[in-house]
Amino acid sequence: MIIDEQYQGKGYGRIAMKKLIGIVSRKFEVTDIYLSIVEENRIAYNLYKSMGFKYINERDPNGELIFKYSI
Repeated sequence: MIIDEQYQGKGYGRIAMKKLIGIVSRKFEVTDIYLSIVEENRIAYNLYKSMGFKYINERDPNGELIFKYSI
């Protein structure tokens, strides 16, 4: 998911992630959600950490940091 640059920093990413978490958890009946980010993307890192995602000390095959959110 990408928020266009002109709309970044306005809370749209947080709103979209909250909605996406709700949709995914209900549709797929899961209690854990994983995502990965490029290590240099500190804005995404801080957003996901503030929403309760935890870095699990692992990387995906592309070298991106893997985070986990438990509902």
